[in-house]
Amino acid sequence: MATILMISLSGSPGGSTAAMALTRCWYRKAILLEADTSKASSFLSGYLKGRYGSDKNLINLAVAADQSGHLDFNDLWAQLLPLDTDNPEQAQQWLLPGLMEAKSAPSLDHLWGDIISAADTFEASGTDVIIDAGRWSVGDKRTALLRAADAVIIVARPSLPDAFAIRYRLEEIQGDLASIGRGDHLSTVLIERPSSPYSSHDMARSLGLRITGSLPWDEKTAAVFSDGAQVTNPGRFEKRPYIRAIDHLSGALRSELDERRGLLNEALDIELEDLA
Repeated sequence: MATILMISLSGSPGGSTAAMALTRCWYRKAILLEADTSKASSFLSGYLKGRYGSDKNLINLAVAADQSGHLDFNDLWAQLLPLDTDNPEQAQQWLLPGLMEAKSAPSLDHLWGDIISAADTFEASGTDVIIDAGRWSVGDKRTALLRAADAVIIVARPSLPDAFAIRYRLEEIQGDLASIGRGDHLSTVLIERPSSPYSSHDMARSLGLRITGSLPWDEKTAAVFSDGAQVTNPGRFEKRPYIRAIDHLSGALRSELDERRGLLNEALDIELEDLA
């Protein structure tokens, strides 16, 4: 199982839309965890257009954890919604909805580590977890998500405000990851804007951040993942620049995660040989 954490450090650059698109285009089974504590769920009313109501959410997991002292596969599975609304029984991607109201966020402070532990039980089924964390604040209570992630992606726009916001916070996040040997897990995905005077490479170079991918500004295609807009021509839709960029991002992440997994396996083999 792989865990991908997507965060933003300034404004609303389009991270939630990118997280949904990445989940729907992921190469194998995936759970989209809506972990943004600054607002109510946007996916229930957006991508899913209110089809399922609000009966399943993170607060239910908090209640389950309080009652039993831990979370397991069944607790997590009970809160998932299929993202394939046309064929829900054959769904390969699911949503774990977030909050129903932002004021409930403090009740989740103790929950994040338990969620990661419960998500690990999906490894046998080859299911990955993509986490939409929204804006990452100073002293964020969701540190367990950051430290458990196999890839941490800062979603941003190539702009001066985003560059300043990232530069101000980058050392803190890099230091936290480096302290557990995961300093190389951090990268950025940049949402292009036609009016921006800065290129993705200019911004990444100035910040010293690796670019995992960039997404074009495409409101019509993005609306499918943010608002559940209907796809009228699937063949043409698959060829749109935004979809091609998401596919490229998925492939880049897959290669990155496979390489890390290979290096970890090599290190374990060496350690076992030394013990033999």
